[in-house]
Amino acid sequence: MQKIIFTVTSDLNTDQRMQRICSSLHTHGFDILLVGRHLVTDNLEFPFPHKRIKCWFNSGILFYTEYNIRLFIFLLFAKMDVLCSIDLDTLLSGRIASLLRNKKQIYDAHEYFTESPELDDRPVVKKIWEGIARITIPYVHSGYTVNKSIADFLSDRYGKELSVIRNFPEIKTDTSAEVKAKLSSITSLEKTDVYHGLQSANSNQKQQDLYLLYQGVLNKGRGLEALIKSFHQIPDIPLWIAGDGDIKKELEELALRESLSDRIKFLGKLAPAKLKEVTKNATVGYNLLDPSNKNYYFSLANKYFDYMMAGVPSISMNFPEYALIHEDIPFSVLIDTLSIDAIVEATLTLLNNEDRYKKIQANCFLARQKYNWQMEEKQLLEFYKNLSFKQ
Repeated sequence: MQKIIFTVTSDLNTDQRMQRICSSLHTHGFDILLVGRHLVTDNLEFPFPHKRIKCWFNSGILFYTEYNIRLFIFLLFAKMDVLCSIDLDTLLSGRIASLLRNKKQIYDAHEYFTESPELDDRPVVKKIWEGIARITIPYVHSGYTVNKSIADFLSDRYGKELSVIRNFPEIKTDTSAEVKAKLSSITSLEKTDVYHGLQSANSNQKQQDLYLLYQGVLNKGRGLEALIKSFHQIPDIPLWIAGDGDIKKELEELALRESLSDRIKFLGKLAPAKLKEVTKNATVGYNLLDPSNKNYYFSLANKYFDYMMAGVPSISMNFPEYALIHEDIPFSVLIDTLSIDAIVEATLTLLNNEDRYKKIQANCFLARQKYNWQMEEKQLLEFYKNLSFKQ
């Protein structure tokens, strides 16, 4: 059987896209190995083979250099027929190894890496990554990415056509009967008591159970500063922030300066199972991004579909990929600008308009029947089944 190796720099414990991809291929008879970094000490319980590389350095150029050297040495001797490099940070070492061993290399672009906001203020580092992209992306055998906008952009820039395999979450046990039951019971869902809780002094106990949620990485350009400040104008419901990242400390200090630390709760990085539990019990979810950043503007964030899958109405940006899905099934409120006023208006629209909240929530349950991994994995399986393993 032909063997495919997937390489990432992420922590395998929390990389849900790669868990889904590798599980699907393994289940359908492909011989795969997922290689990533070793950040946590717990044992990973995956149904497919995996390997973690432990490094002395865990951030910055020293990490990327050390990891790619270790990865290159591993790939020189590992049994493989096809190498799939995920994002630019494993593409160069994979390119050299695949050339030396005369193996096919696939490129899986999770984002438009060279336009990520972390590189905006680092022109030298950005040029290095752009150089790596120019000498690698045009020469891979084939590849795929997470949406059509990024596929078109990379094709125009590097002359490499990429397929589209979107990053939808799995739908677990829903049947048609279960979905109909959920849709018919939406009018009695406890979450919709938020409207009465905001207007009645007798609903304090119910209101204490409500919270609004941001889940994801805490990095610049994700609208978190504006989101926190918007809570001066949003009724007395807490904001839970689930995730970790470069600006977590700055955000905690901002909440303190704005006298909002009693309403802004930082949960840190949660395990996938715990995060799903937190998400499904939220009242509203946030997916906010800076429109001036191309990587964000052409994105289709995982959290957008995580909120949908949990039946949680969300607030997202009116970017091209979101707009296309919104035209099909509107399960989110889209805002045109990343501003405090826009965030407040959209939030109050959901909190104070019971009919609209219920309609969007109903659309979540409808959309999850279409935008789920069980449907999308068909594109993945077709891609690898049609791949000739010979160089």
